[in-house]
Amino acid sequence: MAQNTSSTGRPQGTHFYVMTIQNQVRTPAGNGIAVHTQSQDFTPDPGWTRADIYNAAYNAIVRVNPQLSGGNVIVWSLEPNQL
Repeated sequence: MAQNTSSTGRPQGTHFYVMTIQNQVRTPAGNGIAVHTQSQDFTPDPGWTRADIYNAAYNAIVRVNPQLSGGNVIVWSLEPNQL
């Protein structure tokens, strides 16, 4: 599948995903909940599976937000990036 081009002319990936992770966290004020949503266009390497993309997305979020490690994925959507 070829890359798509947005209306601004920027190349886009062949797929688009949304992932939201939620986890309990401890703060100086007590317990709380951390939530992060990430959406991104993405072109997987040949041979990648849906599970590979899921794991890559999860790890990318946790790398930036370590407090979400071990958290629950409450939203996961992966679709071809076309209408």
